[in-house]
Amino acid sequence: MKKISVLLLIFLVLTVSSVSANGGNEKKRIYNIGVVLSDGRVSFQKNFVKHAEDYLDTKSNDAVRYNLSVVDAENNVSVQNSQIEKLITEADAVICFPVNREETGNLIKKIGKSGSPCVLIGNSPDTEDVGDYANVCFIESDFEKCGELMAEVIDRVPGDCDANGDGVISCLLIRGEGTESDFRGKAAIAFLEENGKHTECVLEKSANWQRDNAREICQGALQKFGKGIDVVICDNDDMALGVLESIESAGRKVGRDIFLIGCDADDDALSVIKSGRMTGTVLNDVTGQSETACDTIISMLKGDEVEKKIVFEYQNICFI
Repeated sequence: MKKISVLLLIFLVLTVSSVSANGGNEKKRIYNIGVVLSDGRVSFQKNFVKHAEDYLDTKSNDAVRYNLSVVDAENNVSVQNSQIEKLITEADAVICFPVNREETGNLIKKIGKSGSPCVLIGNSPDTEDVGDYANVCFIESDFEKCGELMAEVIDRVPGDCDANGDGVISCLLIRGEGTESDFRGKAAIAFLEENGKHTECVLEKSANWQRDNAREICQGALQKFGKGIDVVICDNDDMALGVLESIESAGRKVGRDIFLIGCDADDDALSVIKSGRMTGTVLNDVTGQSETACDTIISMLKGDEVEKKIVFEYQNICFI
């Protein structure tokens, strides 16, 4: 009888300890965070999702779990609006890459009125639009600074990237789309001009961030302008890699008779730069932006106040 009582006592102690360790059998809190991409083909956005998933794994524990659900608007404003409307009712928070700047203000109002915590990335709206709602934060990069760093890559090349030696740095600008594209390449040319470099833009055209589009644009430009193009400046590395295909197909060589600059510092681009087939790129800190977006969302879910606008700086990477 005494043996049974002792065993029963041990069982009760272990049971109480188990309940206590699990917070009184409380269930793990699971937060579902919706991510709305403007274009899932863009490397920066794909890398953002990967880093965010990895980072949120480190933030999850026995008491809380953060899950990502990702949708792609495929550059369609109507599709993105429908995705946002669904997520602000079904998810606990939203991270969104707006399709275009014109629509960002409407997204802010829609999300702001819902009360759902949200971080918007890229295609900067007017600052006052962000400030209207405590549940909406905006992350962007210093696009003009990016242009200046692109110009610094050009400036570090012997001969200032004047491949044909005519005294003019003739540039082909291949843009993405949105606010950042309005500043990067143009800021690079403006910076060079302000620092005494005779520069001209022979053609400026949007490839909408896509490698195939950039390859076709560059192919046509090389056929039209030939040696009249000294430098190709691309708003992201995906497009720069497409341009590289056109350059090499035309029998030209980066670093000898043409120069090529991208942005983002993707792994593929860094490999090509180190091999001498691309002049340089500018680091767009996707790791920092993804972690900051996640930290901001977590803070808002806790009810903490957050910064309304967070700006990231670029760094240039050049191998000559």
